[in-house]
Amino acid sequence: MNDTGLKIEEIFLSRAAEKATPLRLLLSNREKLSGIVTFAGRYDLSIDFGGNIVTLPKKEIASVTPESELLEPSFFGTTPETVPVTSRSRVQDEFLNRYIKEKTLALFSFNSGDEIRGVVEGYDGFTISVRTGRGQVLLYKHGICSIGPGYRRHSGKEDAR
Repeated sequence: MNDTGLKIEEIFLSRAAEKATPLRLLLSNREKLSGIVTFAGRYDLSIDFGGNIVTLPKKEIASVTPESELLEPSFFGTTPETVPVTSRSRVQDEFLNRYIKEKTLALFSFNSGDEIRGVVEGYDGFTISVRTGRGQVLLYKHGICSIGPGYRRHSGKEDAR
């Protein structure tokens, strides 16, 4: 959550580096890379990509999917009701807190056109941790175009075929 001082991205990436956990990165241009984090800076990320070290600006990364879980459910122990909401991002915090509290399936659409469905586990100022059918995914907020319900609503109208 935002105001608990929790830095999901920092802990997620440092654990990935410590455990040498293979990651799949979805870039804003729809390119996909796999590798192991060698360095996570404030603005960039270096990964070992097939024996070569590649450094990418974080602004080009839309999502990061680890091969195995990096943040256990107990990591997100603070319930949304106990997190103070700041005026800086009040609407965003209320929106994400509601998704966490209700464990609502969400559909995240990226600027690239890609989509991910999952349940929001937690968030910080720059990232959102989501649980999908394939496991945990770290989403960068700057890569997200929209967030909405992850299920289809039935209009109640019959097909006019």
